[in-house]
Amino acid sequence: MLQARIQQQFFGAADLLNQVADILARPLEEATEAVVNCLTNGGKVLAAGLGADAGLAALLCGLLQHGHERERPPLPAFCLGPGLGLPAGAGIDPVDALVRQLQVLGAPGDLLVLLAGPVEAHVPLLTLAEAAREADMSLLLFTGGEPGPWIEHLVETDVWLPLAESRPAQVRQIHLVAVHALCDAIDLQLLGPAEGE
Repeated sequence: MLQARIQQQFFGAADLLNQVADILARPLEEATEAVVNCLTNGGKVLAAGLGADAGLAALLCGLLQHGHERERPPLPAFCLGPGLGLPAGAGIDPVDALVRQLQVLGAPGDLLVLLAGPVEAHVPLLTLAEAAREADMSLLLFTGGEPGPWIEHLVETDVWLPLAESRPAQVRQIHLVAVHALCDAIDLQLLGPAEGE
């Protein structure tokens, strides 16, 4: 019985990925274009998320800095992290810490990637999106669940990958695959096809 339950997790994940592949292909192509345009015009990528989504933001930056599956020079990508370098007991709100990091590191023409899985993460990250807008940065947004307040805060240069799925684990599975697909597409745009492709 336990093995069947475990297998169902894999089957369910595969089914869900098949369902969203067509839905996310075009937004991921637009996301690739946004990242490549940013980087080739001298900008950098800043990425952030809250809770488990912060791990996906760190993964994205690591793949951009160190390469996905091919050797290439590092790309300027930095993960914003709440609590990094803060003294213990400072009482600083995690979102305020992210905003301050963005204010220090962000510049016009840069791209902010926000990973907002569950709906409860959306509202706090709006503050960070507004700070990016004030810094004349574009936004690449991965969300799960209901669209929430994002529709009113996006502009034409932003790219949004909305995901109707509301279960946090499934949202993160899809976002993980989307991050890998994005990095693969970026490498393809920057380096051309790999040998033998």
